[in-house]
Amino acid sequence: MEKKVGKAVNFNNLVAKFSQKYENGVIKFKSSEKLRDTLNKEQKLLNYGIYYIKMKEKIVYIGKAGSFSSQKGIVGQALKGRLCNKQEGMKREDYFKKMLKKSEANFLTIHWFVTWDAKEGCDLPAKIEAELLQAFILDHINNQKLPDWNKLI
Repeated sequence: MEKKVGKAVNFNNLVAKFSQKYENGVIKFKSSEKLRDTLNKEQKLLNYGIYYIKMKEKIVYIGKAGSFSSQKGIVGQALKGRLCNKQEGMKREDYFKKMLKKSEANFLTIHWFVTWDAKEGCDLPAKIEAELLQAFILDHINNQKLPDWNKLI
């Protein structure tokens, strides 16, 4: 029996759609900066949502901030907390600086979207993260890969 695959959604088209629907922005982070200071410039990062990180114009990570609990509703870290947390056992700031040095890149960009507002709701971060990951995978179907810094979904 032949498998039927749904119509593929291009990553860039999906990002354009999300840019129209959700509050969003881009933060540029350089290795000479303090990550927390850079993130403190944007108050919207105190909300829940999704983000992707680009380095040298390549998407290296797709992530979410916020989970949903049947007892408490939306829980977990907001975008700022998630971005300041840890990756591969080290502080994100240290991880970012290590990867910038390794790649000989001057900066990385964090593209963020507020998908869940505590008062109004909207779309669960996990749902939107999954849509972005699926679009990324389908755009790179010949490689069968996730973004470099994503290990497992």
